[in-house]
Amino acid sequence: MTENTFFDNWAGRSVDFATAGTPSKWILTELLSEKNSQVHGDDFFKNGCIGGAYGTFLCHNVTDSTQRGVMKVLMQVPWEGSQYAPAEHRFSQASGSYELDWNITSQLNALITLTSNNCLSTPRILDLKYGWQETADPVPGGYIIFILMSYLPGVQLTKAFWGLEDSVREQIRQAFKLTWLDCVGSGITPAHPNIEHVFWDAAANKAYVVFPVNNENEVWACLMRNAVYFIYSYIISFRESEPAKREDVWQDVNWSLWGMAKPQESYNSQPDESKWMDSLTLR
Repeated sequence: MTENTFFDNWAGRSVDFATAGTPSKWILTELLSEKNSQVHGDDFFKNGCIGGAYGTFLCHNVTDSTQRGVMKVLMQVPWEGSQYAPAEHRFSQASGSYELDWNITSQLNALITLTSNNCLSTPRILDLKYGWQETADPVPGGYIIFILMSYLPGVQLTKAFWGLEDSVREQIRQAFKLTWLDCVGSGITPAHPNIEHVFWDAAANKAYVVFPVNNENEVWACLMRNAVYFIYSYIISFRESEPAKREDVWQDVNWSLWGMAKPQESYNSQPDESKWMDSLTLR
């Protein structure tokens, strides 16, 4: 990853998902985040490596600005240092297949799987568009993918999590456990644990009770007893995520990995969970 940015002037750009007889045009309104896997020239010429950029935007429907969504833009980028070269030089780097970029295929496959399996804890794909970059884009003729997703309520969690009251932090942990189990049960194990990849819907917390659960069996028993349940924690990033395996089971250490619990003292070996801030045993 380099420090270069590739979506600086994309706010205001429109993306047309229209099909025969079904208009659907969306405006990008705000860049939420971006990452890249831009490669060096040696990797491009000697090893055939291709880099990409991955931006996430807020957006709204052109015909109804109250209809909001989130859009991921995944595209090829030129090797580092050539992004300022003339368009014809950047065009010579164009690749016809995004499948060489694991950052793209992993995200795309994960979101398709989660949507197909009706996961309640992640954005749903509303539409997909595969295309080619234009002359003013980083790699004219290179691949570009637009993923229109549902807009989720709530706020993105950050390190400010630790400024919340103890009871609220515990509610978030319980909601996140349900979220993680929902993703794995829907076929995908989230990678790159980071608290900033989680959204929290505080309004739903005021309206619905967090189910107290101690193990996976109790999760499903709880769901059966209540018939309908509400998950108000969401995971939004699935870069490098893989299909769930039988051995992918919940462990309380996940709260620490995702930045929702931490040891009071540093350790060099197996952590003593009894010394973790905000006990990881469910209350």
